[in-house]
Amino acid sequence: MIYQYFDELDVEPIPRRYIRNMEDPFEKYNDNTFLKHYRFPKLIVMDQLANLLESVKKKSMDMLLLNYVLNVALKYICSNLWIYPKSTMCA
Repeated sequence: MIYQYFDELDVEPIPRRYIRNMEDPFEKYNDNTFLKHYRFPKLIVMDQLANLLESVKKKSMDMLLLNYVLNVALKYICSNLWIYPKSTMCA
């Protein structure tokens, strides 16, 4: 179906690129080679990645907590509006 659309426009679909055999640059390169390839020292990059991972974990935990609180609030509001028991609400 999609290829028919490309045929009408005379556009070739872009071939997919797959990344294979990816090696860990922290293990692959020593400190000097890593600095030459990426222009940053290995320790600084590792520290910044750790900080980024921590903030992502904190944000995801905050979102889980918010999701839980909103679901409980929705159950409470719906059960009060329609006089259904809270255990039968599907939120």
